[in-house]
Amino acid sequence: MARRAGADLLHVPVPIGPAWGTLPLVVTVHDLLVLTEPRRFRRWHRLYSAATIPSLVRRARQVIAVSAHTRAVVLDRFRLAPARVHVVPNGVRDDFRPVSHDDPRLAAVRARLGLPVRYIASIGQVEPRKNVERLAAAARHVATRPGCRELVVVHAGPLGWGVSVDAVPAAAAASGGAFRLIGPLAADELALFVGGAEALAYPSLGEGFGLPVAEAMASGVAVLTSHAGALAETAGPDAEIVEPTSVESIEAGLERLWTDDARRTVLAAQGLARAVRWRWPAVAAATRRVYADALRDA
Repeated sequence: MARRAGADLLHVPVPIGPAWGTLPLVVTVHDLLVLTEPRRFRRWHRLYSAATIPSLVRRARQVIAVSAHTRAVVLDRFRLAPARVHVVPNGVRDDFRPVSHDDPRLAAVRARLGLPVRYIASIGQVEPRKNVERLAAAARHVATRPGCRELVVVHAGPLGWGVSVDAVPAAAAASGGAFRLIGPLAADELALFVGGAEALAYPSLGEGFGLPVAEAMASGVAVLTSHAGALAETAGPDAEIVEPTSVESIEAGLERLWTDDARRTVLAAQGLARAVRWRWPAVAAATRRVYADALRDA
């Protein structure tokens, strides 16, 4: 189809695509966790990825990695020439931006979803890597403490696979209202849901970038995340960093962000300044430079 359209180059924005062809190829790799930690993924995903990712990445004229962490993993796994692998971060949509708490659009989303005035947001598909079970347990414990009785962590996202599909709804039911599941949201509602939160909690066990972290920072919202994978790189010093395998560490981070207004304000401001690098004009310009390199090598 690309050839028939007269394309000079084919960019595959995720490593799913043709394993052979004549057009110069650029491939974006978000992470290689399906190859390095396959037990966390469904069988068909493991098999398909093992068959396609290596051939696509090796055939590509140029490879985009969404973080320095992912670039290092790609170079180690496939032994590519370093000049072929470029770091270009994910882009954040313009609707992820600070929102006033009296914005009528936010009020409408709050009313439809039954959100409290104060809540901590959590987003993403419910699957083992996202670590939602530990987050739910941490929210339940923190909500029993003085100053945190009103704590509510609200998770938006579809149910995925693995033990999380049963464990997370059970944890929500046992939380006494401290952890809620609201399912997937439309894109415009998701941006308002994040922007209206006190903070975003994203203690994932591994990411190649961590787009929800960037989206929350672009929304002027404080972030709690982990040091796993590329998350510490994406968040830098501008987030509350926790140990993702420790419920106690997640608890401490939640309590700090819920009770310490000054801490939240500082992290929100720092994150908003950091988010400039993820706006699409900068990301698009960096991507075009990779295209130029690929065509120069053609």
